[in-house]
Amino acid sequence: MSIAFSKESLKLSQDLQVLTGENALLCYQCKRCTLGCPSAYAMRMKPHEMMRALQLGLKDEIYWSGAIWICISCETCNTPVSSKDQYPQSHQWLERTRPRKKGRLL
Repeated sequence: MSIAFSKESLKLSQDLQVLTGENALLCYQCKRCTLGCPSAYAMRMKPHEMMRALQLGLKDEIYWSGAIWICISCETCNTPVSSKDQYPQSHQWLERTRPRKKGRLL
């Protein structure tokens, strides 16, 4: 099965790669990051779902899921990942680029 990405959906993963050097498109959804995450039980969007949302360019859905605020930054999700993708760096980039309105979070 193959997935065709539009230019708009690729923009988020390309921005991520430019700023962090990590390619979100390398994630093949093995779910190891979610299985090792001690906070996954409290997240509406699990780590593997967040990586898929990054691949699909769903930035608003990622922010509104609240997952980036529940993450405890323990980097357990990165330990079992066999691809070169680094979930924690993706997560940190999302925190830095979150939407703001007059200095406050939306």
